[in-house]
Amino acid sequence: MDKDYVNLLLNDIGNTTFYKGYDYGAGGFLENHCPNTFCNFHSDGTFTMRESTRDENMAALDEMLNSYLRTLSPEDKKATLELIGNLVEKGFNGADINEMLDILLTANSTEYVANMLAYLVKYIEENPELLNIVGDVLKNMNLGEVTDLIVLVLGIVWQGLDNLADALGWVADYAPDSAYEWLEDFLKKKGIDLSADEIERLMGILQLMSQDMDNVKVNSKGSDIAVPFDTGFSICIERNRQEEQELKKCSDLLKKYAENVHTIKNNLPEGMEAIKQVLETIEAEIRQQAEGCNTLKQVLEEIHQCYLKTEKRITASISI
Repeated sequence: MDKDYVNLLLNDIGNTTFYKGYDYGAGGFLENHCPNTFCNFHSDGTFTMRESTRDENMAALDEMLNSYLRTLSPEDKKATLELIGNLVEKGFNGADINEMLDILLTANSTEYVANMLAYLVKYIEENPELLNIVGDVLKNMNLGEVTDLIVLVLGIVWQGLDNLADALGWVADYAPDSAYEWLEDFLKKKGIDLSADEIERLMGILQLMSQDMDNVKVNSKGSDIAVPFDTGFSICIERNRQEEQELKKCSDLLKKYAENVHTIKNNLPEGMEAIKQVLETIEAEIRQQAEGCNTLKQVLEEIHQCYLKTEKRITASISI
């Protein structure tokens, strides 16, 4: 769909077609990931689909998420996606900002939250329009609490200070009692009550975030991976298997011809050395062609095995 929000975490490769959404029900914006939304149903039972272009906000979010995820190791990427999924699931179920903070402040999330927030702040510094885009999309998804959460963190790091790095250092390195009092007062004004332990974890996130800010580099290559399909290249496994057999036949036949030439050469009488040399050259060329056919056959076999392994891996991930 032109406003599908789920595939933001994936890469569209090759040619992608977007469609206009229709027949939104009680789910509203969330139905942009429902099959029924592709179809404009008519009173006679028929339906039509209309191609469209991708929503600009979704494209901007997609580029941001791609750019961030590509800075992570496979292990960190998996943990980050699980964290995002957990937040979105809670948001869909009506969790308030305190419940969101409970997820973010768990001990095993701190590192990923800090890194993600540091990258987001850096990205917004370079692309200030993104903050409004994030807010609009999340509100459409009934996830206004997540928006409040992002604004809350940005408010903490920017509150009363002009320089972001100074703000982060100020919050993290300030005298403990004063920092706790300042942060607790700030949170209460936002309607958030955290325990002393939770405030300490939030301070820890801000400190890690401050450290990450020195190392974060925005990846400018956040567009979806482009894979051209206009080269005419494609893989058909059944055809490949047929070609393997044909190449084997050709290789065997050429080897047979080479043996015949070899036999003829050996049966020639003495005094025909010039002809023997020519036959030796012909034999070598035929054997070379036979070996070439065999090499091509092996390449097709490797492609076939690679295809089977990839298909098995994809099938296994889908079943999970």
